[in-house]
Amino acid sequence: MHALFILPLLLVAAGSELETAKKAYADVEYDRCRDASQAALKQPAVFADRVAAYRLLGLCTAAHGDIEAARDAFRMMLTLDREARLPEGLSPRFTSSFREAKGSLMGQAPLSFTVIKDTSAGASRTLRLRVEDSGDVIASVAFRPTDGALSPGMKKAVELDLEVPSAVAVDIVALDQFDGEVAVLSLAAIGTAAPLEHNDGAVAPATDDGSLTTAVVAGGVVGALVLLGGAAAVLAVVLAPPSAVTLKTDVAFAD
Repeated sequence: MHALFILPLLLVAAGSELETAKKAYADVEYDRCRDASQAALKQPAVFADRVAAYRLLGLCTAAHGDIEAARDAFRMMLTLDREARLPEGLSPRFTSSFREAKGSLMGQAPLSFTVIKDTSAGASRTLRLRVEDSGDVIASVAFRPTDGALSPGMKKAVELDLEVPSAVAVDIVALDQFDGEVAVLSLAAIGTAAPLEHNDGAVAPATDDGSLTTAVVAGGVVGALVLLGGAAAVLAVVLAPPSAVTLKTDVAFAD
């Protein structure tokens, strides 16, 4: 079967496992919830579903009294999204593990990626990316054109040069070892007058050949730092509050 058809099928399977986990949690079937959550985490998934699977895994293991497993799951959820929350009204059996997980991330740099250089030549656009990933969550980085398929992932490095189409908007996507999305940064096409809205309401700016734009995603907030030449002189900073997602970004593509 062609690879372009395989990924959508795997995403459907992961979504099915996640729905099973949600229903099992609602039905107080915590073993089934745990098993389905773990299965979902071993398949490709979009960002929101990855966060939801870790949340459900934490909830069902906490319900079983497995405090360590619950703390680990909540820590992963918060590593992906520092603003992630639990449902309201839960007992300390659930919230204590969540608070411990949150506390363990204090002082740790958020999972993030940053576009530190953005240049274009004809139909191609080269993004230099840098990744901040102290938890070693990211396995690869890919891109997805608007209404297009996800490109093959490239192995994570501290800095990578990623070549993408210049005429269309793209999502830069960080993936875990099972091709689950753990961070997404949306960038407008070269020459686009208005910034492209990020999937959580934040924005990333369009650029042209004469400038470099550094787009930073941290805890769901995208900051656009417009630089001249390659100098670190900040001309403008645009911050938009998010509701869920990603990182600060320090990644780039390699061969």
